Amino acid sequence: MQPKISVLIPLYKSSQYLAECLSNIRLLGTSLFPSDIEVVLVNDGSFEERKICKKGLKNFTKETKIPHQYIEHKKNLGLVEARRTGIENAKGEYIILLDPDDNLVLGGLEAFYQEAENSNADIIQGKILTDSTENDIQWKTNLFLQEKIVDTENQKIIFEKFLIHQKLSGFLWGKLYKKSLLEKVFSVIPFCYCIMAEDLLIFFITSYFATSYSYVENPVYFYNYGRGVSSNDLISNLDRWERICSSSTVFTILKMLIPDEIQLSENQAVHLQRICNRYLQSLINRLEKYVDSSIKKEAKLILNEYWGEKYVAEISNFTTKTSQ
Repeated sequence: MQPKISVLIPLYKSSQYLAECLSNIRLLGTSLFPSDIEVVLVNDGSFEERKICKKGLKNFTKETKIPHQYIEHKKNLGLVEARRTGIENAKGEYIILLDPDDNLVLGGLEAFYQEAENSNADIIQGKILTDSTENDIQWKTNLFLQEKIVDTENQKIIFEKFLIHQKLSGFLWGKLYKKSLLEKVFSVIPFCYCIMAEDLLIFFITSYFATSYSYVENPVYFYNYGRGVSSNDLISNLDRWERICSSSTVFTILKMLIPDEIQLSENQAVHLQRICNRYLQSLINRLEKYVDSSIKKEAKLILNEYWGEKYVAEISNFTTKTSQ
């Protein structure tokens, strides 16, 4: 029997959160049965975590009767490729993208599927809960568009709501997607090693191709801020800083897809550039505030290598002028 929803979990050196993550994938028993759900875990080359993953999944299925797939990359390929592998192997009509350090909210699966049955929408968004008190994170997680959209004339209404009007968050989590939509999205994304800002890359293209959107008022997802590589704590490791700087790959790919796969108006192109500028500005701020002074010189060189020395200087100068 084909499952209705596949819960896709990419994992790399984060098995310490897996038990908690799996423990929150539960059904209320009102509209979905265990056979309607599957968990697809993609171990992205973290071989030392293989035993923990397999044991955790085995116990999860034994307790919940929800089937699972365990897939393992032979080497670390990054989040984009882990998600690509999961989508290719998912059996559900719909997909939820769940990070292993976050949790689903009880009742969210049922709320999602009931709305999917009613609306047949490409994307369905639910409310996000978070433990973060930072204004920027609160603002992003609360970008919750309570509007139903059917774009029959392919006017890119959903894309405009995301890119121009900032009514939709670019986070992948907290949303239910048609598998067919994500397959189309990944068909245009080239193979890439990407572990930062991959949400922006994938949702940018997803919102571009989507022609219908709906929402549920229920909380569906809990975002544990501070557990991932993007958290704003002290950075004393150059490897971690390089992973953060590698987010430049996202904008390189997006601009590479224009105009063959993605056609942007002049206004849309301007907004994409603004997002790119803001992203680099945030990295410059992190370099100044959160990178340990002992590695700051080397960290600046890494930032220049990934983003371009001229571009970094341009955004740095602009930031200095606007703050004066």
